[in-house]
Amino acid sequence: MHRYPDLTIKTLIFTAILSISLPGLGSSQVSQQSIREIDVSYFGMHIHRAENVWPNVVFGSWRLWDTGTDWASLESVRGQWDFNRLDKYVALSLQHGIEPVLVLGNSPVWASSRPLEASAYGRGGAAEPRSLSDWENYVRTVATRYHGRVRYYEIWNEPNLTQFFSGSVKTMLELARVAHIVLKNVDPTIQVLSPSPTEKRGIKWLDEFLRLGGGDHVDIIAYHFYVRPAPPEQMVTLIGDVKQIMDRHGQGKKPLWNTESGWDILNAGQESARSNALSGNLAADFVTRALVLNWVSGVSRFYWYAWDNTIMGLVEPNKRSLKFAAIAYSRTARWLIGVVMEGCKTDSDGTWVCKMNRQNERSAWIVWNPEKHLEMELPPQWKAIEYQTLDGNTHQISTQDSSRVPISSSPILVKTDPLQW
Repeated sequence: MHRYPDLTIKTLIFTAILSISLPGLGSSQVSQQSIREIDVSYFGMHIHRAENVWPNVVFGSWRLWDTGTDWASLESVRGQWDFNRLDKYVALSLQHGIEPVLVLGNSPVWASSRPLEASAYGRGGAAEPRSLSDWENYVRTVATRYHGRVRYYEIWNEPNLTQFFSGSVKTMLELARVAHIVLKNVDPTIQVLSPSPTEKRGIKWLDEFLRLGGGDHVDIIAYHFYVRPAPPEQMVTLIGDVKQIMDRHGQGKKPLWNTESGWDILNAGQESARSNALSGNLAADFVTRALVLNWVSGVSRFYWYAWDNTIMGLVEPNKRSLKFAAIAYSRTARWLIGVVMEGCKTDSDGTWVCKMNRQNERSAWIVWNPEKHLEMELPPQWKAIEYQTLDGNTHQISTQDSSRVPISSSPILVKTDPLQW
């Protein structure tokens, strides 16, 4: 696959449908369907072992997956519960003002309908429970214990992949139905996330789940918009496909969350160790572009995978040294929190321009080109005075140079007010 695959015709068609007008630009790409301010909850994170290190970046929610808090970890022996780690993580999350999202799933061997079957997390984990009453008891026990502290529950992880779920869509629908009833009985304010299929191949699974009535048992549609090793611009197509399916089955008004996405990122000293892994600078570019494009495409939350993962991490394996991708994540949060994104467009050179405003109606633009290094002459009506790069450096814009700024795969923030952002 090319380093920067061309956008497909389908992407262009979808994004043109969602277009808005921005002065001084050509062809349209994407715009957000419902205009509202971006808040910190949009920035979600995965942390594998938070007791070792807490991320020193801005984020608002933590998806508790790959944390040793699944069903098999909590109740490895029937009736014998171990809440030590989950208690610690829920308390740690709330201590930092972070909203936890708990993923329900991964059957213990004793409860599994196929206990000898291999899975991503040991024998039997991908199979549905043999008895719905065991599933019901698990969901009720967890929801009751964390009543008032955990308000979001996701039903299973990546059910379209057999290493995570080996049952049928119809079976998962029943698990979601039962969990929804139990969770709402414990606390009617709990929000239930759908099972989260992944990648392009998850489209068929979601279509079937919603066709069978799965939307009746969830409050939020969850999906994993992985496109790696392709660039973030490819996410626009996948998000569009999911939104079309939601609309087709009457679920278009529900929030859409990207509960897991990321790329392989090289660690220090690994410059050529993994062919599909991103270098520090390119990884930073992808982080910002993904966060911007998911929001304008209609995604309400984005959970980055993962802070301390040794292959996809934003921090080095020593858990202390930040990669440039982590700095870009934090910089992007500063750029986006509290703004309204009007939308994004591309010009004939393939340069993306995303316009945003704060409450005081001061505008700014995030600009990049996925494939080229070039200079862009800014429209005079922007009245831009400076731009900021992902490393935090600010550069003045000189009108003597016809307000030209360098554009590359690394997004810049073009500003009209030095005190903003």
